[in-house]
Amino acid sequence: MSAFRNAVFALLAVLAVAVAEEEGPAEKVVKMMAKLKSKVIKQGEKEDAEFNSYAKFCATTLNEKAYQLKRSEEKNASMTADKAVADQKIQEANDTITLLTAKVATDETDLVQATSDRAAAAMNYSADAKEITDAMDA
Repeated sequence: MSAFRNAVFALLAVLAVAVAEEEGPAEKVVKMMAKLKSKVIKQGEKEDAEFNSYAKFCATTLNEKAYQLKRSEEKNASMTADKAVADQKIQEANDTITLLTAKVATDETDLVQATSDRAAAAMNYSADAKEITDAMDA
């Protein structure tokens, strides 16, 4: 009997292990929830890494654009100052042109007057020279 008892006891032990290894609906749901939790955590970590990468990209881009904007504003200020200097030089050149144009007009008037005076003097000289030549010939 003790062999029968041992055999029954061994059979019960094997059945107990088999029943313990079998999953019930609750255990299956718990395992599925654990797998889902693991997947969600992995997906969240992946999305977190992507978000951090994008946030870094945005921060870098923001810094670059801010620097470019600052440089553009500085360049604009410099070019505005250069334009003011150029406008002043243009005004000075226009004033010089106006003065030189007036001087050229005055010089041309003086030239016409001098040419007229010289022509009159040449005529007087020619007349005087003729008179002297005629006086010497006579």
